[in-house]
Amino acid sequence: MARLFNKQAKLYLDARPTYPREWYSMLASLTTHHLLAWDVGTGNGQAALGFEGQPLELDMPKQVSFEGFLRMLRSFSAVNTAVKQGVDLLSEKVVKELETAWGGCELVRTIIYKTFMLAGKVKAYY
Repeated sequence: MARLFNKQAKLYLDARPTYPREWYSMLASLTTHHLLAWDVGTGNGQAALGFEGQPLELDMPKQVSFEGFLRMLRSFSAVNTAVKQGVDLLSEKVVKELETAWGGCELVRTIIYKTFMLAGKVKAYY
């Protein structure tokens, strides 16, 4: 699964929002051991965080140009998988329709990423 992101990692990094530094500090404060972390289901693995094992809903706003929005779409593994199979999900026609819906290529919009973070200890089930 991780190999899906190898080719578009730079696009992904440039297009996605950045987690605030204080989230990492909060995560580190939940444990006395800092040698190992298990990051599951968080895209490219920037962070996995919450409070006392309870999900924490967070809004992550990011100012994005239309070109930045396209870079984000191009970073999606589904888009890259389709391209490998000869299907262009972001054809010129689709991009033009998206640009019209966006309000033009010069417009910068704020995208709110809804995130849910969870941190806790692994429980052993026998």
